[in-house]
Amino acid sequence: MVERANSPRAVDLAPDFDALVADPFEAGGNGHGGEGTDHFASIYETRDQKFETAVPFVRKALDRDGRCLYVAHETPRETVLDELSAGGIDIDAALETGQLSVRTTGEFYASTEGFDPDRTIASIEAVYERTFDEGYEGLWVAGEMSWVLASRTRATADADPDLLMNYESAVNRFCDDRAATALCQYDRTRFPAEVLSDVIRTHPHVVVDGAAGKNFYYSPPEEFPEGEEETTASVDRKLATLAERARREGALERRQRGLSTLTEATRRLMGADTAEIDDCAVEIVRDVLGAPAVELRRYDSASGSLALERTAGEGIDGGGPYEDRVWEAFVAQDVSILDRSDDGGPGDPVAVVPVGTHGVLCVGTERGTTLDDATLDLVTTIAANVEAAYDRAERELTLERTNDRLSRLERINDVVREIGTRIVRADSREEIERTVCDRLAAAGPYRFAWIGEADAISGAVTPRASAGPGSGYLDDIDVRVDGEDRGDPSARALRTGHVPLTHGESTYGVLTVYAGDPEVGDRDREVIRELGEMVAHAVDAVEARTAPTTGDSVELALRVDADTVTTRFAREIDSEVEVDGIVPDEPRDRAFVVVDGDASERAPTAADRTAGVDGLRQVAAGDSVVRLEATVTEQTVASAVADAGGLIDSLTATEDGVGTTVVLPSGADVRAFIERVRESYPDAALVARRSRAGEGESDPRTLVDCDLTDRQRTVLHTAYRSGFFQSPRLNTGREVADSLDISQPTFTQHLRTAQRKALAVLFDGDT
Repeated sequence: MVERANSPRAVDLAPDFDALVADPFEAGGNGHGGEGTDHFASIYETRDQKFETAVPFVRKALDRDGRCLYVAHETPRETVLDELSAGGIDIDAALETGQLSVRTTGEFYASTEGFDPDRTIASIEAVYERTFDEGYEGLWVAGEMSWVLASRTRATADADPDLLMNYESAVNRFCDDRAATALCQYDRTRFPAEVLSDVIRTHPHVVVDGAAGKNFYYSPPEEFPEGEEETTASVDRKLATLAERARREGALERRQRGLSTLTEATRRLMGADTAEIDDCAVEIVRDVLGAPAVELRRYDSASGSLALERTAGEGIDGGGPYEDRVWEAFVAQDVSILDRSDDGGPGDPVAVVPVGTHGVLCVGTERGTTLDDATLDLVTTIAANVEAAYDRAERELTLERTNDRLSRLERINDVVREIGTRIVRADSREEIERTVCDRLAAAGPYRFAWIGEADAISGAVTPRASAGPGSGYLDDIDVRVDGEDRGDPSARALRTGHVPLTHGESTYGVLTVYAGDPEVGDRDREVIRELGEMVAHAVDAVEARTAPTTGDSVELALRVDADTVTTRFAREIDSEVEVDGIVPDEPRDRAFVVVDGDASERAPTAADRTAGVDGLRQVAAGDSVVRLEATVTEQTVASAVADAGGLIDSLTATEDGVGTTVVLPSGADVRAFIERVRESYPDAALVARRSRAGEGESDPRTLVDCDLTDRQRTVLHTAYRSGFFQSPRLNTGREVADSLDISQPTFTQHLRTAQRKALAVLFDGDT
């Protein structure tokens, strides 16, 4: 729905003069031929109506580098100059250069005698002759015709029709043969109907009621019909008909002129990018419509609002209600005419035309004017062309980005294939990692790559290999797998299990790649994920080939983020807890732990508050740490690892979880081991795997258990962890026996038997 303002008329006659007035540069006169000359009759009733025609006439003369002569009769010279100045004409500059002259009839004709056509034409002819000598391109003359009246003392007076028509015919001939344009101003209240009828018939163009148009009543003087009597009513009908036809023809001419300009502008739009379209949109509206104020508001999907993108001219001073109505027009996708007087503005109507889903064009008007149907049609057409340009630009941008992504992915796939060919021939894990980083950093889409591995105890991710201009970056960052999102993708990948170097249950670290541009999409991530699996498979294969010949064992780094007795104790004591050993002893186990010396003072109270701890004693105290023995009544991570067949190398607990390093014999089934641990701790994660040299089948720690009973092993292990075998002893035999809740003789008997069996394993068969 289109809301329309009710203003009755448009006063800017400049476009009409553009259409009707011949180009002074054109050789041979105005080129109207049989259609008439550049000779206008302005028929008015009020001073405002007179100057609504005179001001644009003078302005057009000055704009075309012509000399303009204004001959006033009853209007004082100062009044004429004031009206011209109010119409935006720089009268001081025009008067100083002589381009504009405002003269009274007495000054111009140097006579107080009555109207003399020959003398008048001669005076104009003299000015015309000087016009080109002084560098002007044509002569424009505007004259108040009230001086032809026989008497100036009556409200109306008779004039000699033949004398007047002879003069107007002479003006027609003058303008037809020269680069000259004339505007004869007739006060409708001063001239009788029969005179005005002749005025109408002798002027090729008539300006009446704010509209200028070609006069279809025009007849050359030699063709005047005789004997026809005119009445005021018939003159009124003629003038009304001329005004209405002039308006229609003016609107049609403006539309055709606008469409012609728009056709050229559309060619610019179709080759422009988005920013250029923004500029073109407001320029086109200004060029086609001559609108004093234009705004382009673009829809911002991020904020869900219309953002002011471009302005031209004076700008549109809206307000809260006005802004709301602009938004409503955009949402409804309707052309709306908003009268800002309802919102406290000056009352100038504004056309709001949606540009599809891209935004709106807001077109302001001169005060007191309106936007007719032809103008609205042009604005709508402009908006449709701008919308098509935006759509085309977005399609081209999308296509360009798609082609860029496809090109990127093709380059990435080539690099991945090359990496795959190289790493299958690698002889070591180090060679694989170095090859991957070097080739990725050298690839076009990427700039820097590195492979890191997490330590299960500290949670720190340390680089194993890197390439590209990023070594300084690695020196500055602190990447930890500690459950906190520090913004680094490497730690997040290891913690969540997304895109690490994983093969089966084995995790060999994380590959991190940094792109040189932000155009990284899901397909990029998928390619890097597949590359990570390829690298992990290659590392697994190379370690499988080398382990049997080197006698290596397998070292695993595990992370368990679960509520355990050790994490609860670490939370209560407010300190990291290093588990030095677990001695199984039904129905309770003994955990030997090391804590910071300052934290040891909190240990007794912490043990009392920790569920699963049923007793605590201090085994030994050093300069900075204290060794404690805790009796635990529930399963621990260490016992779960031992039950699965792993040997604890180190284990540290914090309030967030447990990190442990586990050693398995060479050739052990890592996947089966992890599954056994997860039976007790489902969230156990394998964060690293590496080979370990020199700890194969000859490891004495796996052989001592062969002939020991459970009780003998418990006594021997407890004595060892309690510092019984150190010199000096940290705990006496009685103290160890008391901790085991047995007598000292029983302790001594079990200890000696266990020692003899262990020594037999070591030394039997030696020569």
